[in-house]
Amino acid sequence: MNLKMKVMFLAVLCVAAQVIADDGIIIRTNQRTLEQIERTYSEMPPVRYTPPADRLHRLPRTKQRLTEGGTLRVVMLGDSIVNDTSRSCWILCLERDYPNCKIENITSVRGSTGCWWYKEPGRVQKFVLDHKPELVIIGGISQRGDIDSIREVVRQIRSSCKADILLMTGAFGQVDPSDESQWKKISVPNHFSNYRKGLEKLADEVGAAFLDMEAAWAKYIRRCGRDLDWFKRDPIHANERGEQILGRILAKYISPHTADANSPRALDIGCRLELFIDDFLIEQSKDVNLTLHRPVCREVVIVHDKPWEGNTCGYHTVFKDGDLYRMYYRGWSHDNKTQRQLHKAMVCYAQSSDGIHWKKPVLGLVEFNGCKENNIILKGIGSHNFTPFKDTNPNCAADKRYKAVARGEDEGSQQLFAFQSADGIHWRLMQSGPIITEGAFDSQNLTFWDAVRNEYRCYFRDFHAGVRDIKTSTSRDFIHWTKPLWLQYPGTPKEHLYTNQIQPYYRAPHIFIGLPTRYIPQRSSLTEGLLMTSRDGKTFHRWPEAIVRPGRNRDKWNNRSNYIWLGMVETESSLPGGGRELSLYSNERYYNGPGTKTRRYTYRIDGFVSVRARLSGGEFVTKPLVFAGSELVINFSTSAAGSVRAEIQDAQGHPLKGFAMADSAEIYGDEIEYRVKWKGDGDLSRLAGKAVRLRFILRDADLYSIRSR
Repeated sequence: MNLKMKVMFLAVLCVAAQVIADDGIIIRTNQRTLEQIERTYSEMPPVRYTPPADRLHRLPRTKQRLTEGGTLRVVMLGDSIVNDTSRSCWILCLERDYPNCKIENITSVRGSTGCWWYKEPGRVQKFVLDHKPELVIIGGISQRGDIDSIREVVRQIRSSCKADILLMTGAFGQVDPSDESQWKKISVPNHFSNYRKGLEKLADEVGAAFLDMEAAWAKYIRRCGRDLDWFKRDPIHANERGEQILGRILAKYISPHTADANSPRALDIGCRLELFIDDFLIEQSKDVNLTLHRPVCREVVIVHDKPWEGNTCGYHTVFKDGDLYRMYYRGWSHDNKTQRQLHKAMVCYAQSSDGIHWKKPVLGLVEFNGCKENNIILKGIGSHNFTPFKDTNPNCAADKRYKAVARGEDEGSQQLFAFQSADGIHWRLMQSGPIITEGAFDSQNLTFWDAVRNEYRCYFRDFHAGVRDIKTSTSRDFIHWTKPLWLQYPGTPKEHLYTNQIQPYYRAPHIFIGLPTRYIPQRSSLTEGLLMTSRDGKTFHRWPEAIVRPGRNRDKWNNRSNYIWLGMVETESSLPGGGRELSLYSNERYYNGPGTKTRRYTYRIDGFVSVRARLSGGEFVTKPLVFAGSELVINFSTSAAGSVRAEIQDAQGHPLKGFAMADSAEIYGDEIEYRVKWKGDGDLSRLAGKAVRLRFILRDADLYSIRSR
């Protein structure tokens, strides 16, 4: 690489680089969004590549992370061609297909450099091992044919960690696949270069996976009908289109579900619950619709009528903690007419044994008007929007079992601070400085431990072109957070979202449920609750219709009444034999009256959205699914005349013997967990691990969720 090209290469990298060391560069950020790369890819002929069927035998950790969830940490090691592959943001394609897996990609590169440089003392440690990878990808066009140096780098990696290793041939450079003599060296085994043959032999020797990137890339170039220059930014390197060739090939190679063009790809759902909150599982449908459901209005469970509470009490957080239900909220009051503050905000606490009947314990912790006989737990910094949670991180220290975030005061009002507690009652700042500073934070900001992706997540308020909106950030330690990103809501209008109330759904934690508040300033600041859902925590399907309307309750037709508060908890139904249901809470009489009220609403379990058909009937077929259990369980409801029937098909859509629609019992009733049977037999153990489709016929029925167990 000449000096001019090397300077250009470094300039491109430095935009996203976090560390520059020993003339090598370590990059830890995606340089494009999924929307950007999909836009680029849409302009290209599609990449068709079928990887070797047995490739994942040598990538066991990678396969496990993708299919079972968690964090997959990848290190890509090599030269500028490896950087071009990384710049394709191939990991975003995998994260989209495997929403339970978060991929951290660290790109360690140096222009015109191969393992002959990385093998020197300390470099494998700095550029690979320090990042604790589970997958190491070694590639590029700068290896100088030096198989021994690659072997030495692999040895150093294997001596310190058990990461999967993938060895790749290079692509681009000065190779022209349209040149028949060059194509022959790439595609005909007897004419393979010594380096190509040696690299595959080394992969067999050390138990690494092998990807002939050069052959796959060259085949695409020859078949796509475009000149090679259309994919290049200079004589050596790929442009954005060329990067997508490399990235799509790599993603297909690593994906456990990659199949040939004639085989449908299966979704591995294991034994997890899947909600019909979107069409993620549905491939074909006729005369059925995804139907939004609204919670049922119940009783007022608490009135905030104490002197330290008032008519602007708000930002409630509710969660179940063992046998105890906990509620945290802001005590605050204003003059009804002038809206002048009558006392400063403070954090209050209530508790319940059933989630319905609440008590305000006298805690004796904080003084109000000269007396400590109250349920106040905190005043001062953080009192405006204190939002706690119980940390389920298995590595959480006992004195930090309960955590919270809240904005600061005065000059710190646009900063987010962290709090900790051992018992959920006695709180202190986790550190003197803020943890996040890029936001407005003038709403209920929240955090939680994401057990599926093994990270903390934060959702908080900021203004997006003058409109109240939501950002998100993640952290490993609750102190250091990633650069915030705006949430995306494809196909929805821009509107003010006041709170967000995003949480992993407790029965299906790979799915995020949000209950944001729509704020309508042009209508006297009226508010109402919405539903939105996500499978990656960043892109949400937001239903435009309200799930909690003000209704015929005058106390809800006021400025900032009708918020949905944070937290859904299971409670007992009041109906005979009703079992358990979900309770959520909303406010009313904000600004108007001596104190706000908190009212309870209830959902059936999993009952946010259903697949629904009229009595005349409808049906749908899922995408190919792979499950791990021995029975199919559904959450459904029918009318007295309605029904649900089910069929299991192979991946190509042919009914399986014994599981055809004619074998299905006609199911009717209303059950949260119902075991489906065919001619009295519900044992599906022989189908576990195989790709199958589910076909359902519904008549005046709702299907809310399915799972294998």
